[in-house]
Amino acid sequence: MSDIELQLQKAEAALRKVEEWHNEVVRERNAARELLDWSWGVICNVSNGDWSTQTPEWRAAAGTLGEEIHKPSGTSRPVDRPPTTS
Repeated sequence: MSDIELQLQKAEAALRKVEEWHNEVVRERNAARELLDWSWGVICNVSNGDWSTQTPEWRAAAGTLGEEIHKPSGTSRPVDRPPTTS
């Protein structure tokens, strides 16, 4: 086997490992997204969906979470908000 063929085999093996890693990352990301969507559904239905019965701090936190969840991918960043007062 020539050096080039050996290098090609190594490169192909490395590519397979990268593909396996990528597939695992995609599966984990999808599972995390499903959990996040489920969690958001629970939050949305607190007090039968009537957030007005919650504290201002709770509503602000839930609103911030909702904004972050629904941002297009890659645009999330920390939100600077003044503290909420009652």
